[in-house]
Amino acid sequence: MITHYVKISEDITELKEARAAIQESEKRRYQDQKRMAVLKFANDVALKLMDELRNPLVAIGGFAKRMAQKDQPKDKLCEYGQIIFQQSKKLDSALNRALAHLRGASEES
Repeated sequence: MITHYVKISEDITELKEARAAIQESEKRRYQDQKRMAVLKFANDVALKLMDELRNPLVAIGGFAKRMAQKDQPKDKLCEYGQIIFQQSKKLDSALNRALAHLRGASEES
């Protein structure tokens, strides 16, 4: 036979709110980390692209400048023209690779 009982109750509202706040904080941290990873990736791609574009552009500019100088022998002009053409193809190839990569990344997201 039960003669006495003790009722114990505890308000756990604050505990639930604290857990919800922690979950929200972890969600924001995860989203921030994901955003930082995307930004780092974009930065790496941009840096690589800039390096790939700079070399052919420097060559094109240098040989175009040589072609503009007076009294260049015709065989040298043809050689410089070929170099400019080859470098422009490298430039086009680098741009096409970058575009394909960016399109692929865009389709994944």
